[in-house]
Amino acid sequence: MFRRLLRWSFAWFLPAAVVAHGAFAKELFVAPDGDDARDGTSRAAAFRTVQKGLDALCPGDVLTIAPGEYFESLARTGLGDLEHETVVRAEIPGTVVVRGDRPAPEFHPVAGRRFTYVADFHASQPVVAVNEIDTLTILRRMPNADEPEFLPGTFHHDAAAGKLYVSTSDGRPAAAHRYGASLLPTHGLYLVRPRRVVVEGLAFTGFSALELRHYREETGGGVWGLFLVHGTRCVVRDCCAYLNAWGIGLQSGPPGCGDNLVERCAAWGNRSAFANGDMGGITVFAARRDVVRRSTAYLNGMYGINIYGTGGAPPNYQDDGGNLPANRSLLEDCLAWGNETADLKVKTAYEYHH
Repeated sequence: MFRRLLRWSFAWFLPAAVVAHGAFAKELFVAPDGDDARDGTSRAAAFRTVQKGLDALCPGDVLTIAPGEYFESLARTGLGDLEHETVVRAEIPGTVVVRGDRPAPEFHPVAGRRFTYVADFHASQPVVAVNEIDTLTILRRMPNADEPEFLPGTFHHDAAAGKLYVSTSDGRPAAAHRYGASLLPTHGLYLVRPRRVVVEGLAFTGFSALELRHYREETGGGVWGLFLVHGTRCVVRDCCAYLNAWGIGLQSGPPGCGDNLVERCAAWGNRSAFANGDMGGITVFAARRDVVRRSTAYLNGMYGINIYGTGGAPPNYQDDGGNLPANRSLLEDCLAWGNETADLKVKTAYEYHH
């Protein structure tokens, strides 16, 4: 009888303990029709902005984002821990777009000009870039409204007059193309020291640069659709970045970082004049056992997919990255074409071979 009671007691106690342990993790929701004044704990109480959901995440939580377009830049420091997997995901992969640009209004020919078109465009901040979306061209910024007439594929924003001038990349009328105006001169998603964070099924577009970013950001001076700084055991899966300054990037330099995975991602049409190093569609800086697998990059400035240097220690000095075969990083089953400088590239350090 005592044994039966003991077995019954443990049968009752163990599931309760499991439930109690799991109660610390939660799923939060974001939707275009949400409200940041809500608590985000159900679809009916979803947040409106992804940043609100990102700020509310604790280690082990899941942030589920409903289909739609979200005009915002995202940033978080210290998300997740090594004991739990923290997830930021699209409810349906490929249906969530985080945008730094707005659709441009209709352009009309400028009187007396052959190749310049103008639209009314009032904005509280400068237009960072104009994207010719159908041709995957990022128009170059010009200092006045006269230059676009003589330089195809350029633009000028007269903020005081509320006018946006463009010349098309191919000499065809502006009405033959589709344009977006980038307004956020920063990264789409910028995570500093993330731990076991999974980012899944998101797209980033329209994030560009007015100048080099500060070196303390550790992004090589560039603006990125998605960038992880000093990440450990993180996963970026089924994400894409297009028509940003640069695409998807990692920086794994310090000891204790690395072992990150970029999987089934795509980057195209990312290009910028602002960079301090080897940028591209998908880039791993100072790699430590990082893997880019089954990913695609095309028509980016500089490089398609590349590993730039090593996070490990120099010869005769060991840290957790050291110059050892077990610490090599890897590009596996990737495809790249049409990138400006090279499609696939590995640049090593300390005679370390990835």
